[in-house]
Amino acid sequence: MTTPLAQGQWLFEYSVASAGFIGALESAARQAPILDAADGLEIIALAHFSRGSDRISQFRRCSRFSWTNRLSHDPGVLGQLTGLYGVTFTGVYVIRVATASTRSYSSGHMHEYAIDSELLDGQFVHVPVQLVTQGGQAHYAVA
Repeated sequence: MTTPLAQGQWLFEYSVASAGFIGALESAARQAPILDAADGLEIIALAHFSRGSDRISQFRRCSRFSWTNRLSHDPGVLGQLTGLYGVTFTGVYVIRVATASTRSYSSGHMHEYAIDSELLDGQFVHVPVQLVTQGGQAHYAVA
């Protein structure tokens, strides 16, 4: 049996998230291989929220800011963190990477990263999620 991680040990920043959601994403981040690791470089965990029904097998080299280190299971908060409002996500893709291999952008609640290299299957971990409603409140849960 594993002991839950204390907040100071989390690899992501969370705003409104259940223990199960945090546990699944932290576990995925710890399983993800470290990309572009080198001595002395800070390593961060990043997540990409996917809207597609098919599992992504690779991320092509793209300079868009589409990765974040701030997560939530609340759709409204997630919209503030990603800038994608009213979108239903089906999966979260998780990587760990050296900060020197990223570019970042912050605006309001958003803090996004761009990865300027291709990512192949095996370099990221997929966590399927689904939008569920309980007691009139919608939230994402690990599928």
